[in-house]
Amino acid sequence: MKGWLRDSILSEILKKNVDEAEELLPSAEASIRAGVTAQLLDYYIGKKILSRAQELLTRTADGSDYRFEATTKLVKALPKGSCADRLTILTQAQNNFERYGSKEAFSQRVRQHDCWGLGTVAGECSVGSHG
Repeated sequence: MKGWLRDSILSEILKKNVDEAEELLPSAEASIRAGVTAQLLDYYIGKKILSRAQELLTRTADGSDYRFEATTKLVKALPKGSCADRLTILTQAQNNFERYGSKEAFSQRVRQHDCWGLGTVAGECSVGSHG
């Protein structure tokens, strides 16, 4: 009950003041933090505040609750020519998955589902392209 109440309060703060919700995020319990982080990432990506989304995703890169679905959304939302940012994001996702999952499963997930949006950016970020 207590966790649900905290989650509810933080979610309400998020609706009213995104900056305050993000500020309170580190002090939240892990289970609550994961959900609110996902909501914040969706908000930033939806509003095209991509640098803020990338910063928040990077802060979670070393944790077991890394937001892989947000990685997909962010990579797809980045403008053409953002190859360096895409590479950074995908590398941190892979590193996280290797730490908390299996490398084989990561590669299989990318191949089967193109979940990182690589099919749409592969030509753009090929050798010799700039960004």
